[in-house]
Amino acid sequence: MQKTGTTTRTTEKKYTIRLLRDDQNEIEHVWEMVVRNMSRAMISGVTLKGIRQPLVIAAAFTVFALLYRYLGDFAMSGAITIVVSVCVCLVNTYYGLYYGLYSDKLCPEAGQNMFAYYGKERRRCWVAESDRKIIAAVGIQEKTSTDNSPDAGQASVAVLQRLVVEPEYRRMGVADALIKTALEFCKEHNYEEVILATSEVQHDVMRYYYKRGFVEIRHSTFDDLFPLFELKMHVFRLDLKDGSYQ
Repeated sequence: MQKTGTTTRTTEKKYTIRLLRDDQNEIEHVWEMVVRNMSRAMISGVTLKGIRQPLVIAAAFTVFALLYRYLGDFAMSGAITIVVSVCVCLVNTYYGLYYGLYSDKLCPEAGQNMFAYYGKERRRCWVAESDRKIIAAVGIQEKTSTDNSPDAGQASVAVLQRLVVEPEYRRMGVADALIKTALEFCKEHNYEEVILATSEVQHDVMRYYYKRGFVEIRHSTFDDLFPLFELKMHVFRLDLKDGSYQ
């Protein structure tokens, strides 16, 4: 029998894990929370990667040289060049995140389709709730044959995705509780392994999965997500047969 929720206590706060409900307001709230938290986790890293791109550096030197020639002020020219470079990289970041990463092509579960998407037999979405406020979420789906990867089409492979926790509720064990709930579901539905992907700029997230028994198995790239560069994705795997989750 599948568990629909568990309750976990910390020193001061209490939260409950349950399945996502078929309520439009809740669905929209959860998806907004997913987009907001995933974007926050990537904005600084993606922007810094953009600044380090050779094309951006070359353009910045060109802009600085032109400004210095016409202004004759080293400090002013440098400041304007830095501001322009950062703004260009921020535009690159927001374009990739909001018009690429969360597009319907990459996120078929977005918006009002989220409950229906995760409501299928071998998929689920759970939320964590504290004081009637949804504070975290995670989803599980089967690996589909349309995915371009070595393990695509294997019915025994599950994909863990959309794991987010609101900042003020982190370090309470909420993410661990959500993952364990998802893994219990995977075992009950005869999944043999779980995979997930996280971006190269999310170093804390990668360390989190390493510590909990996930093993990196390969890289993949989004070459058309951000205009300035390719984004590398790290794919992790957890074997459910050996009980290695920590």
